[in-house]
Amino acid sequence: MSCVSLISITPIGGSESVSEYVARAVNVIDNEAKLNGFKYELTAMGTILETPTLKDSLKVIEKAITEVNNYIKSKENKEPRLSILIKMDIRQGENRIKAKVDSVKNKLNK
Repeated sequence: MSCVSLISITPIGGSESVSEYVARAVNVIDNEAKLNGFKYELTAMGTILETPTLKDSLKVIEKAITEVNNYIKSKENKEPRLSILIKMDIRQGENRIKAKVDSVKNKLNK
């Protein structure tokens, strides 16, 4: 099985730019990817993570949310409000981040 997740964690009520907070979440995802052999891709609208199981994805997502939450608390001394978008595609296969894109590209202009 493979779980491909699109994750977007955005603080509400702060400044217009959220890249500082996104970087905190992506650091967590990057560390987990290196430790566990997961694949991920940072995009302009969210981070795509591929793990073998739903449980693995949820564990990484929870760690990323906790990191952003704790960072805001320590930096701004307030309880954060986060908007979180998670979209998942669960099915058999591996290296599906690349395979899904390649499948569409192969069908372009045909």
